[in-house]
Amino acid sequence: MGADYPAVTGVEIVPFRPREVDEIYLANISKTQGVKLPPVAYVVKIVLDTLPQFGAAGMDVAVGDEVIRRYGTFARGIFLLVHDPDFLRRHADDPIRFIHENDAAPHDTGARLPRDAAAPAVAFAASMSGPRTSFAEAVERTAPGSAGAVP
Repeated sequence: MGADYPAVTGVEIVPFRPREVDEIYLANISKTQGVKLPPVAYVVKIVLDTLPQFGAAGMDVAVGDEVIRRYGTFARGIFLLVHDPDFLRRHADDPIRFIHENDAAPHDTGARLPRDAAAPAVAFAASMSGPRTSFAEAVERTAPGSAGAVP
């Protein structure tokens, strides 16, 4: 029996200033990958028409071929926390799919990660002297210059 999947009504990329825990994670990625990452993290917000019990329902999210098992929820959907800007570049225009443990094939939502997903991040990193955009603010609102809703 297939799962009931919500409809994706939009995808937003919201950069934010890293919290202390994010800074530690960014430093670890920089060290292990040998690259210097900018001091910015991203919330990929997947806006849904209804909010299902994802974790309890055994559902995962996939962006392209990468399965993401850890994500959070907000009032209008779910979000992925991204520390590596290369994730946004690698998966630009990739399909977003839901995977349920009881279904043989992933569910194509019809939504894609925005093509220009990394562009707001570059602009945001360049304006780091501005007001601090917190993680909570990034989850609850759309930041100016973020990739807008994608049908």
